[in-house]
Amino acid sequence: MFGKKFYGGSLVGLLASTALASSAWAHTTSIGFENAGPGSVTFWYGSYHGGTSFNEGSLQLQGPGTDSTVLFDMLSQTKPLGLIDGTTNFYISVGGAGGVLIDTDPLIANGPSVWQGSTFDGLSAGTYTFTYIPIAFPTVQWDPLGDAILTNMLTLSGAIVGGGNDGGIMATETAVSVTEAQTQDLRQIVRANAGARHTASEGASSMIMSQNGPSTTDVSVWARIGGGYVSAEFGDDLDISHFLGQVGVEVGVAPKISAGVSIGGALSSAETADEDLDGDAFFVQPYVAFVDDGLTVIASVSYTYTDYDDSTDIIDSSDRYSGSLSVAYDVPLDEDTTATPFGYLAGGIEKLDAAGDEDDIEFFIGRVGVELSRTVDLLNTGTMHVFASVAGEYVSTNEPELSAASLLVDYDDSRLGAHVKLGLDFTIAGTNTQFFASINGSGLFTDAPGSSGRFGLKIPF
Repeated sequence: MFGKKFYGGSLVGLLASTALASSAWAHTTSIGFENAGPGSVTFWYGSYHGGTSFNEGSLQLQGPGTDSTVLFDMLSQTKPLGLIDGTTNFYISVGGAGGVLIDTDPLIANGPSVWQGSTFDGLSAGTYTFTYIPIAFPTVQWDPLGDAILTNMLTLSGAIVGGGNDGGIMATETAVSVTEAQTQDLRQIVRANAGARHTASEGASSMIMSQNGPSTTDVSVWARIGGGYVSAEFGDDLDISHFLGQVGVEVGVAPKISAGVSIGGALSSAETADEDLDGDAFFVQPYVAFVDDGLTVIASVSYTYTDYDDSTDIIDSSDRYSGSLSVAYDVPLDEDTTATPFGYLAGGIEKLDAAGDEDDIEFFIGRVGVELSRTVDLLNTGTMHVFASVAGEYVSTNEPELSAASLLVDYDDSRLGAHVKLGLDFTIAGTNTQFFASINGSGLFTDAPGSSGRFGLKIPF
């Protein structure tokens, strides 16, 4: 982030060096920076002189298309949230010697306790030279303690200059992608045993044969795996991939109603040009379903914990609370063909542990479409349903709302696009053991198109 000491021959550098030499007991020991909006960066000098209530001096910044000097005009008695030690905040070494800043606080006089800042606008990513410009008779409170924070070079990344850290966007879009994977395809799962329960309620025998012996089909287990990929453009290119595994148990609590619960895990990876955000997630998802005369209604809630590995060390983990509702109604076209209008809603809130603070991000997914399916009997081996669907899709996401300034970005996205799906399920003759699979295209005609695929198995007991 910072390079070697910059040795300038300008009058400004001479004045700054003279001021430093006259302040052997200077108290300013750190310099840091944080995003202040698109193209804007605030620089902060930290002094260990507690109780300081005034600003002093200016900062000169020279770099790509910029040569300006701005007065320090901001004051904070608490460490600004965007200053991350070793990433966006650096310190002078003990004694103030040398031209290289260090990543960790050496706790000179117990470390900085007051900060003054100045904001520069119209910046772009690149390497800059900063120089502290003192007043005519500087006090010790704001005099740099060493050469390294008197004048030096630094590199501002696109994440810092371009509107904030990309982690908030990456976490939000990962939450959308994984939540959609958790809650989709439940209709394939819950319908496997619904027919048998309905038959039993009308007085027919509820005993059928499965590979595990006689079964009332009141209890079944299921499992599925899947993965997905999103290639988005939100100012910077953003690539997100995930892999998900899920197992569940379902119980028929009434002829038309079943309830189930699943647990699962997901691996996610989000990448931009400047940052990587990888997540290991664990989730639990209870659901309830109603199936009768072509109507299928499924409601679910889920809790997901994600442990993040952030290349900028800002996002640590998250707790996600989400829910979904799916409604579909079968309209027979002939003996083997069915048209099914459907609607799907999902949404949630993700509570990020970011830079030691908690931030909330929110998301919503809405989908309305129609599915066309056909039943194919495969001699005595079983029954296959093949289907295709097309839907309109609306996705809304927002930037973090609370305190972590390092995550604040000019990001509040709403997008309207299309979703397509192809799939099949195959039920083994004489049982309700079912295999199911699908491939999906989402976010079509938007700035975040994606694809995914899933495969699963359900076995009654």
